[in-house]
Amino acid sequence: MTDPAKVEIVRRAYQALGQWDVESLLPDCDPEVELVSLVGQVEGQTYQGHDGMRRFMSDLAEAWDKWQPVPGHFETAGDTVLATGTTKVRGKGSGLEIEMRWGQVFRFRDGKVVWARIYSDPDDARKEYQALQA
Repeated sequence: MTDPAKVEIVRRAYQALGQWDVESLLPDCDPEVELVSLVGQVEGQTYQGHDGMRRFMSDLAEAWDKWQPVPGHFETAGDTVLATGTTKVRGKGSGLEIEMRWGQVFRFRDGKVVWARIYSDPDDARKEYQALQA
């Protein structure tokens, strides 16, 4: 069964990020939250804590004029949420518009996001989500 409270937190996060408003999502994030982005996976870095989330938003704003996540599906089990959807982006300077599919896994503790990782392939996100349930 899907946990509506956790899904609502994730929905609010996507809405806030789509509006370049990182500050409104921070109350739903643990002070030590860790985010593994697509670029971070390649470079071996993560975004740590509230300042890391601010840096993530700043990095997005440097690369994109538009970054609009559109979640389409949510699942929850225990303290884990799986979200899948698309993101519409427009490159800064180039004006090139792209729509990308993704999947993202979130882990919660005490009602706050403590860890999140995004995948370019929703099936990879589902595998991670299922592994966390084992």
